[in-house]
Amino acid sequence: MKEAGDILETAVAGGFASLWAKVVCHPIDTVKARVQGALEVGSFVRREGIRGMYRGFGVVALIGTPAGMLYFTTYDLVRGESFWSQFVAGVFAEAVACLLFVPVDVAKEKAQLRQIDSSLSEGLRLPLRTLYRGYGATVLSFGVYSGLYFGLYEKLRDRGGISSLASAFAASGFAAAATSPLDLAKLRSQTATTTTLTFVEVLREVVLREGVRGLFRGTPARVAHLAPSTALALATFDFMNTKKS
Repeated sequence: MKEAGDILETAVAGGFASLWAKVVCHPIDTVKARVQGALEVGSFVRREGIRGMYRGFGVVALIGTPAGMLYFTTYDLVRGESFWSQFVAGVFAEAVACLLFVPVDVAKEKAQLRQIDSSLSEGLRLPLRTLYRGYGATVLSFGVYSGLYFGLYEKLRDRGGISSLASAFAASGFAAAATSPLDLAKLRSQTATTTTLTFVEVLREVVLREGVRGLFRGTPARVAHLAPSTALALATFDFMNTKKS
């Protein structure tokens, strides 16, 4: 059993790693959100510049960092040696972290889609029911992503000859592409402004209107965001954990 001091050090490493990755990769996440929301990107970038690309970052930094602490600490405490134990640990870690992360995700995406101002105060003033809209969809989307990612990452890293950064990049890229339809449904259910659709209803509507191909709208942007951001976060986390030990 880990001692309290070790758990605290793991939490600090997880929080720092999560924040560092978000600082670097938030602009790519903004592009991904606008593509999945069927909004223009090119004119937005020209009009808003770098400031617009960091819309919603304030709330991500404030609450997303402790969510990252919860995420990495929970996974580190419950993971096992087999692929499936690591998969379950990834899903469980996501479910715990989402208690903090979902309100951040909703406020961030509404800011990225310009449904609210990008200020931290406006994001946090949204009703709790709105902030927690799609908690189940988020756990399903990112839970499956985390499970696949951690299971593949541990296996690739354990094969030897592959760095933590390369293993994390490859595992995250595959998991991000495989779960892209779940992420698209999550985003549209969280940012719906008229009717509230269930996760399954969103998927059905996308297929009817855009075909199966529509389920993978924004997949390149999702992979371009998650592969480097997750790789940076986990490589940083592993480095800090190695240094402390």
